Amino acid sequence: MKKIKWWEVLLFAIVVLFVIIIINDRQDVTKNPDIPKIIEPEDMYDGYPTLFKDGNYARLDDKATLTMKTEITDELEIRGYYSLFKLYAAFAGAVYPEDTYNESGYCKGKVWALSYGHSAPEEVPDITFALGTDKIGITSGHVSENMTLVGKEALVFHVSSDNEMDNITTEQIKKIYSGEIEKWEEMGIDGEYIVAYQRDGNTQTIIKHFIDDISFTTAPQEKYDYHGRSRVKIADYRNHKGGIGYSLRYMTHDLVNSGETKLLAVDGVLPTDENIRNGTYPFVLEIYAATRDRGRYPAATYEAIMEFIEWMTGEQGQELVTKTGYVSLY
Repeated sequence: MKKIKWWEVLLFAIVVLFVIIIINDRQDVTKNPDIPKIIEPEDMYDGYPTLFKDGNYARLDDKATLTMKTEITDELEIRGYYSLFKLYAAFAGAVYPEDTYNESGYCKGKVWALSYGHSAPEEVPDITFALGTDKIGITSGHVSENMTLVGKEALVFHVSSDNEMDNITTEQIKKIYSGEIEKWEEMGIDGEYIVAYQRDGNTQTIIKHFIDDISFTTAPQEKYDYHGRSRVKIADYRNHKGGIGYSLRYMTHDLVNSGETKLLAVDGVLPTDENIRNGTYPFVLEIYAATRDRGRYPAATYEAIMEFIEWMTGEQGQELVTKTGYVSLY
């Protein structure tokens, strides 16, 4: 048996140490509190996500052309994606009458943001707001042919403003998130190792809807404190030169407006309002208002619901879509 020489042991130890340092360098950025995270806007829900008279929602410039009756709004149940709550709260807040609210200012009906994908058929909301494509709610169990397009959104990819990259291809996205591309220099960009941040929940489901032919690499992890116990979760995106992440465009407005983060063009197309509206940007999402079947309601109730839906697609409803931060239909 060959005797192992001391210098071979030393060389092996140096290689192992070098690998550990590289791995730690790539992961430490997820633990650095000085590198800002990209998170949901702080005022997104204003506390408990239910309609509140004085909530921080978009408001119309003029009085709404539609006012619903209290006997309808008191019974109407509206819910949907958390990320869309500000939008449908603005819709309801514009057309619900004054006596809709109790003394504390909360809606006596049910306009709130809760998960809704696993409800029994009789528990499905009267109006559900969902993100989807081709009249399919991506993460919704709400199956209905009665889906009305009320606005648009997009899945966007973002990097630090210090990153030289401005455009990325769909193929590069696949190679990054499958682990095939690990360094920016492999794409002709000056920089360090790529830290490809991922999300959990709806956003992760959405990216897999668009990119369903790859096996995603393990997401960066970070520790967090849970009632005094250390736990591990998928790391939040941190805005450093080596990072890349994805999100709904609505979630990125604050950091993009601050100049710290930029959105990438995908296949040469930027996620502008116009490119999202006309569908040239490749990762467009549609905002739907899904309603229940006509036969479940008295004629007057169904007529009121449909009038509300039609108002959302009209001039004032689309004004609120834009003011909330989504893309209007026209």
